Formats: sequence, C-alpha cells, structure tokens
Amino acid sequence: MNDKHNAETGLEHNNKISRLDLNSIGTIAALVLSIVAISISVLEVTTMRTQQRAEVWPYLQITSSYSADKYRILLENKGVGPALVKSVKMYVDGQLATANNFDNIIVDLVGKENAFSYDVYEVFNPDQSVISSQEQIRLFSVPLVNRDKSAGRFLPGIKFAEQSKDRFNITVCYCSIHNDCWTTDVKTAGVSDSQSCQ
Repeated sequence: MNDKHNAETGLEHNNKISRLDLNSIGTIAALVLSIVAISISVLEVTTMRTQQRAEVWPYLQITSSYSADKYRILLENKGVGPALVKSVKMYVDGQLATANNFDNIIVDLVGKENAFSYDVYEVFNPDQSVISSQEQIRLFSVPLVNRDKSAGRFLPGIKFAEQSKDRFNITVCYCSIHNDCWTTDVKTAGVSDSQSCQ
C-alpha cells in the first residue's frame, strides 16, 4: 500500500512538474512574442520617420551660368521639400565678406580699374528665407557686356566670372522642416551634413 501511495504521489508530483513546465514554456513564449512585437513596432516607427524626412528633403544647389546677356549665380532647390535658409556667407580669397558691401567684393575681385557699382549688378541675400521645391533664386547677376567705358568696351560679367572662379565662394546653410541641416557652396557644388546653421 505504501508503494501504491508512493507511486501515486510520484505521478502527482510528475504531473505538477509537467504543468509547471508547460506554464513556464507558455510564459517564456509570451515574453518572446512580446519582445518581437515591440521590436517590430520600433522598426516600423523608425522606418516611418525616415520616410517622412525623405518626403520633405530639400536639396539646394548653387550654380553659375551664362545667358545671352548676363552672368548669374543661382540657388536652386532641387529637393522635394522646402529649404529653410539659415545663413548665407560670401568669401573672397577665403576671407568672410559681407553682402552689404558688395562693391568692395567686386573691387577685390576685378580690381579698381574694372570695378562696377550697384547700378550694374543685382545681388540678393536669401538669408532667413524659405525656398520652395524647384524654386530658383538669383543670388547675383551682372551684364556680360555693358556700356562703353573710356576707350573700349566694358565687360563686367566676363571679368567677374573669370576672376571669381578660384577666389569667390558662397556658402549656404539650410534646414528641412524636421530641422535636419546641410551646407552647400559654390566651390564644391556639393552638399554636406551640418549639425546646425550658425
């Protein structure tokens, strides 16, 4: 009888261990499934954020061009979202120059004898403005050939284009609506990441 009781107790004990093992396995499986579900949710949110940023990504490019009558430096947003322009800086020979005194920039670049003044050129500083997708802004323009000056033809645009090629640079720092920022410039014609625009 004692053996029968021990056998029943052992069977009962084995049943408890099996139930305990099944409960443990079920709990562990639920925990693993919860972790997988949370991981998938985090991945989806990250993917959605990346997609939202890509849908409003601005891409500013500075180019120079000649038309039939003018030399121009243009700023164009080739991206799909608006560009919030935070700063525009001009440099002559690596030294910061101010757009407020563009006449001095011109004298530095083309020399006093070939200099021209604000009645000949147009300059626009889009600092703190918004440039829409596919919008193009003329930063600077000057006629290629202007009125006669002294004994010969005055060639302000041609002279400026020749002299500015290696000595003049414009950098633009801009951000997206998600506050991701980049910098572009005339010299590299490329875009680089920027932590913030100052």
